[in-house]
Amino acid sequence: MEKIKQIRVRPGKLNAVSLVIMGSIFLVFGTFLTGIGLADNSDDSLRIALWLFRIIWWAVCLSLIVYGLLTLLRKKPPAMLELDIEDDAAQGDFEVRLRKLQALRRENLISQQEYELKRAEIMGEKW
Repeated sequence: MEKIKQIRVRPGKLNAVSLVIMGSIFLVFGTFLTGIGLADNSDDSLRIALWLFRIIWWAVCLSLIVYGLLTLLRKKPPAMLELDIEDDAAQGDFEVRLRKLQALRRENLISQQEYELKRAEIMGEKW
């Protein structure tokens, strides 16, 4: 039977610091550039588009900053990625497992009935 491990990938402190710094730089940079565009244009449709862009830009930059700060301040930061992995290492190689089982039987450490049951279990697993 296959076992499934769940692995969570969390950012390190250095990643968190870079997120806060880059988010802050981008926030200032985007605000400055959209400010120039808003000051130089009197076209209403362009001004609306710049304001929408500015709001989205702020939301992205602030989310980077908040995520970085959460990562820095928490002992167990939020996971960036979660993986479900089949644990084949616990299963081992069929040949090796069968040879170990055979050696246990040869040394009379398990009964013939236990040997047959375990062998049938190993053989019934996915190859």
